[in-house]
Amino acid sequence: MEIDLALDEAVDWFAEHGPRGRSEDRQHPDPDPDQLPKLHLLLGDSIAKASRLAPRDPGDRVLNRTRGGETWRSLSRYMEEDVRVWQDTMEAEERTPGHIIIWCSGNDVYHRQGPLVITSRRLDRVAALATSVVGRLEPHAEKVYVFGPLPRLLGADRGAKWERTAAFHLERRLINTRLGDSSEMIRLGRSLTKKMTKNARAVRADEGYHRTDGVHLTRKGYERIGASNWFPGWLRI
Repeated sequence: MEIDLALDEAVDWFAEHGPRGRSEDRQHPDPDPDQLPKLHLLLGDSIAKASRLAPRDPGDRVLNRTRGGETWRSLSRYMEEDVRVWQDTMEAEERTPGHIIIWCSGNDVYHRQGPLVITSRRLDRVAALATSVVGRLEPHAEKVYVFGPLPRLLGADRGAKWERTAAFHLERRLINTRLGDSSEMIRLGRSLTKKMTKNARAVRADEGYHRTDGVHLTRKGYERIGASNWFPGWLRI
């Protein structure tokens, strides 16, 4: 096809249709991924849901995909949908993937009345689920943070030494399990205990960290966790 244009018209036509692309496309170049804000993903239970976790970088944000009563087993069933929603949100908001935070605070080892009977078999089962979940999530994120379980003011754990609680036993097992190559286990449970003697800490109601149900946290409890040396510096709570 031949196009017969005057010189001025040819210059205008080439500027719009030439190899550098249409003029309107050049007005909206693709954003530099390194300059885009990040979208982090929060997974976990009702304690995670009410935590108000937020990144310190004002341009970034956390997508909260938590569910009340979440366990490692239920998370393994729903996580693929959570990741899909996260990725769709990133695309819609022009963000890049950040970290994934998993906070299953203890439903795997507690019921409504108190701690479950802690056996090696139970702990092995939870650790295997956690390893599977983290391994499947790692390819999608910069890093996967696993927040440890928290002691509860229920049954035998109320007033008990930290080392005798269900939360402590699960935390120990997760720490001693290789969850993934780009993951980090964050120990938070000890921050909700009170020092009783030089070498002993206990789960006490008089500290005001728990709500009346003995499970969920007060704002003071969340602030106590945020002040822990283990708490990630890029987050606030």
